[in-house]
Amino acid sequence: RAQAAPDITFSAGYRRFSSTGDNAAVVGFSLPLPLFNRHQGHLREAQAQLDKTRQLQASTATQLDADLGRTYQTLLAAQREIATLQGQILPFAQEAYDTIKQGYGVGRFGFLELVEARRTLTSSRLQLLNAKRTYHRAVVEIEGLTGQAPTLHLSGNNQ
Repeated sequence: RAQAAPDITFSAGYRRFSSTGDNAAVVGFSLPLPLFNRHQGHLREAQAQLDKTRQLQASTATQLDADLGRTYQTLLAAQREIATLQGQILPFAQEAYDTIKQGYGVGRFGFLELVEARRTLTSSRLQLLNAKRTYHRAVVEIEGLTGQAPTLHLSGNNQ
């Protein structure tokens, strides 16, 4: 747009006329007339580039919002899974294993029951570790998207 308005150029100087021997000060100015080149093509190109940049910015913001929402839902699901595993499943699995282990020691349960109880307890612990991994990965991804950590925290002391 700045090039659409013509630039005025001023000039000043000193001139000596050799035929008459006179000296003179010369002052002048020029003003281009933009009759044919008003830079309309450049204006349209700049406006199109600005529109493209704004559309890309809006698209990127929408994508980031979607990524953030999806990651936050993953974080909440992992948090619920951790709470369920720590509060209900692991204590019951541990209790069942301890009971079967005692019963196995006095001959009430067979070796297969003991192995199955141990497998269930180990599987529950592994599931807890996977849930915590998912939770912490979601925290890192949210930090990357927003620049700050989410305010949710895992309950218990085994984070």
